[in-house]
Amino acid sequence: KALKQIGIRFYINGITRHGGNNLRRVIIKVPPDHLDELPCHNSMVTSWKRFAITVLKNDHTCKYLGLAPTQEQQRRQRSIQRKYSQVLNRSIK
Repeated sequence: KALKQIGIRFYINGITRHGGNNLRRVIIKVPPDHLDELPCHNSMVTSWKRFAITVLKNDHTCKYLGLAPTQEQQRRQRSIQRKYSQVLNRSIK
């Protein structure tokens, strides 16, 4: 609704797996330069400005773009980290 008001062309493509499974997946063909006038949170819509900030922050997980891992992915990553930290601790001793 807010995107239409500021003149951004987009379409809805289902529901995203990230978050609480209730967020719609919004596709924007050409990301706008900035969305400072948009009333929603920055992680809801991407822009070239946010891409640049993500690169400058060296944010390899792209959390600033709203692409944080799902809970299932986080659990898997933690279990792998625990497993290999135990392997590493045994090899050091």
